[in-house]
Amino acid sequence: MSKGTFYRHFDGLASCIRETYRVAAKSFLESLSESCEPLSGAPLADLMQVVLEFLEAETAMTYVLTDPALDDVPGLLDVRAELTEHCASLLGQIRPDPVRYREEQSRRRQLVRGAQGLLAGRLSGGGRRPRSQELAQMLSL
Repeated sequence: MSKGTFYRHFDGLASCIRETYRVAAKSFLESLSESCEPLSGAPLADLMQVVLEFLEAETAMTYVLTDPALDDVPGLLDVRAELTEHCASLLGQIRPDPVRYREEQSRRRQLVRGAQGLLAGRLSGGGRRPRSQELAQMLSL
């Protein structure tokens, strides 16, 4: 792609990275919704296993969504926070508890952030692909 074409679509590299992240996040959320829909009401461990298996199969997407090297990209932390909120809300739709919604929403956010951190650490350590069983065991801690 030429510089002229690039700058017709993006303000700069940060803009390109944010848009790449948004596209990956949208694809992830669509796939996640489809994968988790049949598991409505299932134990949380089963839901997390489906998510981890999906992310294990989609390593490139997982890198884009979790790579801490992108934390310094201006505006990306806000976009990541939106994804965290969407994932936490999706978990709430699958496992609703209207009586304790605020407390549960906070816990779901923490679970999503923890999973992001575990995935980022695992992917950046030695280049080994994450194994869904290992990640599920770490999450259970």
